[in-house]
Amino acid sequence: MNKGAEFHTFKEGGIQWTVNKHVGQPPQYVLLGRIEALSAPGASPSPEATLVKQNMYRSVYLLRPNGAREGIYVKRYNTRDWKTRLLSLCQTVLPSGAFSTQAQREWQMMLEMRERGLPVPLPLALGQKKEGGEIMEYLVTQEIQGGRPLAGAYYGTPAPLDKEALLKALALLTVKLHKDSIFLRDFQLGNVLVNTQSLRPELYLLDLHSARSVTTLKLRQKIWMLAKLLDSFDPLFDSEDQERFLELYARGMPDFRSEFHVNTGKVKALANRIRRIHLRSRTRRCMKESTSFAIENCESWKIYRKRDFATKEIFKLLKAYDDSLQGGSTGIKSTSKSRLKILEGEKGKVCVKHYWCNDAMDYLKGLVGLSRARRAWIIGNGLVARGVPTAQPYALVEGPEEAFLLSRALTDCSRLDYYILENFRGILDPSTAQKKRNLITAFARAVRLLHDKRIYHGDLKACNILIEELPQSASSGWQFYLIDYDRVVFDSEISLRRRANNFAQLQASIPWCINRSDRMRFYREYSQGLGLDKGSFLRAVLQFSARKIPVLMEPIE
Repeated sequence: MNKGAEFHTFKEGGIQWTVNKHVGQPPQYVLLGRIEALSAPGASPSPEATLVKQNMYRSVYLLRPNGAREGIYVKRYNTRDWKTRLLSLCQTVLPSGAFSTQAQREWQMMLEMRERGLPVPLPLALGQKKEGGEIMEYLVTQEIQGGRPLAGAYYGTPAPLDKEALLKALALLTVKLHKDSIFLRDFQLGNVLVNTQSLRPELYLLDLHSARSVTTLKLRQKIWMLAKLLDSFDPLFDSEDQERFLELYARGMPDFRSEFHVNTGKVKALANRIRRIHLRSRTRRCMKESTSFAIENCESWKIYRKRDFATKEIFKLLKAYDDSLQGGSTGIKSTSKSRLKILEGEKGKVCVKHYWCNDAMDYLKGLVGLSRARRAWIIGNGLVARGVPTAQPYALVEGPEEAFLLSRALTDCSRLDYYILENFRGILDPSTAQKKRNLITAFARAVRLLHDKRIYHGDLKACNILIEELPQSASSGWQFYLIDYDRVVFDSEISLRRRANNFAQLQASIPWCINRSDRMRFYREYSQGLGLDKGSFLRAVLQFSARKIPVLMEPIE
């Protein structure tokens, strides 16, 4: 424990409590005896308890006694995985302090960081309940009045916080951490709270179980923290804001400023690497039990699903699909290997895509986990993780020789080629011609953003893009959704050849009421800042286009 702190210990309801005596006896203190009942899974709803956040390992509750201005936050840690169980067992049989759990580490770091004047919530109490070699833990902290997650506070009303002021506050906080030799491995905006009631941004650090105090913070550790923070900047801050933050940070850190360009290069390269690893992990998360996804076996079926999409609903939709086939319906799209049908579900309209094996190769791919259905499930969730508009996958149902992918049906959208023919065929009045030019610009930016995110769609035809016209108040005017994403590739270099192939696919599949001038406008908008050699690139596009059947004024599949 910390040298300057004083603690009171007692046992209540099977929980051993350690209370920070420096906080006195606030009104919230009386809740300690009822924390387990208020925050237990499946507990009856109470006006005193609000579930703020939950995952497989911990739940966060805001408890506020009736009439109290300030509440308390309670983190309830659940012993789930084998590592935590082993740690709990070690704590049972070995001397106290030999090992520390996440709750204990966070408690200790909060006390130490407050002693150093660092902005963290006031720690009130730490509770432990041991049962059968396992530990249930409770970390209790005081609510920060006016505190809101940083991104939410910036976009909030009535007036968003000043971005420059936020960057300065972040830089000062980072400098303070580094000068105090605090290594915070999970230093990101998601773990920063801002007090919206103060005149200047007051920032507070949360989730400190990954923090530790070191004798000397090495430059590589500083670069790691800066890279983690920059990785979390999107979408609140852009690339110019990243540069500005690093400049502000360097003012207070001479060792970083002495080789500013070298160090900023290292930070940005590491931030990109962290992001790629993080996105790769999030993409594969749909194949594992997690907070968001569940895996089940039911008779001969293996089910991967979003946790908020019930198994009962899945089988209800599959029965409706079978019934529709019995009634003679073939679906909205049918090929030799798949069939597509839109059905009404509890979440609204659901797209059911039925895959089946019709040769030995399909069967072998299914056996080794490379089936088209599984690939579509993983890619669809990968697009969602990367912020790319698409048909959100709900569930994958795999059988020995067939599979079903259930996803959100984008029934309010049109195919891009249909939309173009409907709106821009024939002679256009000036306002419609301007609308067409705006569409070309918006679509070029969408394709460029896709490539900037290192996402390559191997079949980027107009029929595989859905378009939604947004309200006039929206800045972009349109939203573009990728569908039929079986041939999408992530985290791969978007070579000139791949760019040219995508251009050729769009060139051939977009109706010719988008004329040559429109297509050159698309190229100019897309290519800004890329340094493409116009002549070489367009020749490559024409070479790829020569192998394709172009759309004139009628859509193709």
